[in-house]
Amino acid sequence: MSADKQNLIARVQKLFALADPANGATEAEAQTAMEKAQGLLALHKLSLSEVEEFVAEPVTEEATEHLGRKFCWKHIIMASAARLCFCETLRTGSGRCILIGKAADIATARELSRYLLVLGETTPKRSDDYEDARRRELGRQFLNSWRKGFAMRISQRVDELLAGQNEETAIIVHPMYNEARMANEAYLQENHPDVDCHSPVISASHSQGFKAGAEHGGRVVLSRQGTVGRSVAGKLSH
Repeated sequence: MSADKQNLIARVQKLFALADPANGATEAEAQTAMEKAQGLLALHKLSLSEVEEFVAEPVTEEATEHLGRKFCWKHIIMASAARLCFCETLRTGSGRCILIGKAADIATARELSRYLLVLGETTPKRSDDYEDARRRELGRQFLNSWRKGFAMRISQRVDELLAGQNEETAIIVHPMYNEARMANEAYLQENHPDVDCHSPVISASHSQGFKAGAEHGGRVVLSRQGTVGRSVAGKLSH
């Protein structure tokens, strides 16, 4: 069963629970919840047996490849891919990130982050601006700034996607994202209560490189085909 279908069934289960007077709902609240549940069943062709038999996939965690001990553009890419795929990230002292979310969503976040990290590693080296910077012995500054601009623009686009969903997708994506965030936060609170999730501010030493990276980050595709988990970008592109 796909992650999208699992989440939809979980939503219907919650609506049925809200519609139960034994849970304290008023008559009007129960009726509204039941109508929403029935609407989702009809819209997505779900059967009552599927809803009754379903057990939601638990939140889990998985460590990533080594990204570097210091906070850098790679951590921004990983966090952006995670948020886009209904996950959260924690940085560890070993230079790795921990992805928090459902297993299928974590798999999608890892694939998306690998794709973006490869672009960040290889794309700036092919630019004429990089060759010019190398001739002036500023090649490393250009590369670092390009990658920071690339990562920051992708992070900004993820923020925009999550905040600017249209009406057609918001009815599905917004509840899915909010439910995933609450489940992930509950897992973090229980398993990593003392971890500081704050990310430091980064600076760039080569303004032209930063600008070029940001421009490329504004054009890159943020959804990947053939993945098993969910992606907000994938939803909004349908």
